Amino acid sequence: MSRARAASAAILSMVLACVAGGCTLEPRPDPGAGKDADSPAPAQPTMPAVARDHTDAGAVAFVRYFYEVQNYAMATGDVDQLEALASEACRECREDVASFAAGDQLGHWVGGNRTVDRTDEVPPGDIGHWAAHVTGSDAPATLVLDDGQRKAYDGGPFELDLYLVWKAGGWAVHWMIPRS
Repeated sequence: MSRARAASAAILSMVLACVAGGCTLEPRPDPGAGKDADSPAPAQPTMPAVARDHTDAGAVAFVRYFYEVQNYAMATGDVDQLEALASEACRECREDVASFAAGDQLGHWVGGNRTVDRTDEVPPGDIGHWAAHVTGSDAPATLVLDDGQRKAYDGGPFELDLYLVWKAGGWAVHWMIPRS
């Protein structure tokens, strides 16, 4: 299991334990409350024009944009943009959305940005219209709960195969397969 997937699973487990223990998952009145004063709110990513092209270059640009949006969702808990970039079939995408939304409801994330180093096209087979082997690194992350508790996650390299589909005039992540 990849570190990102392990972190997502750990957060989901923490949410379930919190619900069983009676914690409230009501959104905070001020979504910025408790955020580190030294950490300015990140700007919402804007999709580059080339990422809208039905070309190899467009797919590569879309992959990089997808990870910018994933970083934004993790930092802010605003998962709408991330959810919109995934096909209905992308279970891993739904898990990330649930994890980042739950993390925002329980506290806030510090760190954890994913950096893409390489995007190498691979044959998509029957899974999607375009695929890439993506490598990069995850920065260490900490989930700071509203009660002050901290849950740390190690960063490190990641490797996965990412499958895209072209639908409704744009790319969407269809499948993510972590490599061990």
